[in-house]
Amino acid sequence: MIINPIIPVWVMLFFIPIFCVCLSHEKNKRIRQLIIILLIFLINLRVMVRDDNAEVISNDLDVLFVVDNTISMIAEDYNGDNTRLSAVKEDIKHIVEELEGAKFSIVTFDNAPKILLPYTRDKDIIYESINIIQASTYVFARGTTLNTAIQGMETQLESSSKSENRARIVFFFSDGEITVEDKVDTREFGALKDYISEGAVLGYGTDEGGHMYVRTDSFGSYQYVKYQGKKAVSKIDENNLELVSDSLGIDYINMNKHSNIDKKLSNIKDGVTYKFDVVDKSSYQDTYYFLMVPLLGLLVYEFINFRRGV
Repeated sequence: MIINPIIPVWVMLFFIPIFCVCLSHEKNKRIRQLIIILLIFLINLRVMVRDDNAEVISNDLDVLFVVDNTISMIAEDYNGDNTRLSAVKEDIKHIVEELEGAKFSIVTFDNAPKILLPYTRDKDIIYESINIIQASTYVFARGTTLNTAIQGMETQLESSSKSENRARIVFFFSDGEITVEDKVDTREFGALKDYISEGAVLGYGTDEGGHMYVRTDSFGSYQYVKYQGKKAVSKIDENNLELVSDSLGIDYINMNKHSNIDKKLSNIKDGVTYKFDVVDKSSYQDTYYFLMVPLLGLLVYEFINFRRGV
């Protein structure tokens, strides 16, 4: 048995005495309220029990997500005024669901590449990693070049190549914008081609472009990026994205619609053999939902009494 708290335990322990001070002085009501506090505390602990007999679907795919998290990726020109990066996160989750059973890894790149997630099938960890992807802070930004991604890609592709009989799939997410004196290094990207079985370069952004509402420091301050006194505009550069896709030997897909990736995913799945296997002998199952029924029952009971003035 393990615990995986939703809110840190020390935070809960800090607030519990405060809640207890506010309890009713009427004995029966006080007992019910104490039980409610205890149930909330136990649910928050997220107690998980080991399941050694769990069968997990698996396949022979190693899927590498390469995510551009430079400032331009929060330009607000996706499906209205949503950011490109928010679209990327949703598309990654969609791919994870469609290619269930694969191992997934995430590499991000801004000023430098970062291996955010080594290869894993653990969907909880995969989704947590997706959710924490953020654009770089404006004060630390040093310009954009797609070549920054190469080192991180090479590290993960080489790691995957050590396992036999596995297909390596690469999805490269970017708007293609380069803001420094640089150009796509087709030779270095091309050197990765032999590692890759399938995949796509996925382009985000529009020709009209969008404004970027960025973090200006580490304390939660935000403002729009400005150029010569006006809001700066970032536009998609499909020429750069096509250079990357040609070098890697995979397709380029404009992702102005969420469904544009579905045909590619269908083609990938057609060549995959799925099996059920015990791939994680340390698999754990949540138990907190068993406590939700009595908690909801007590909360409803307290609400009814409150409305009655009891």
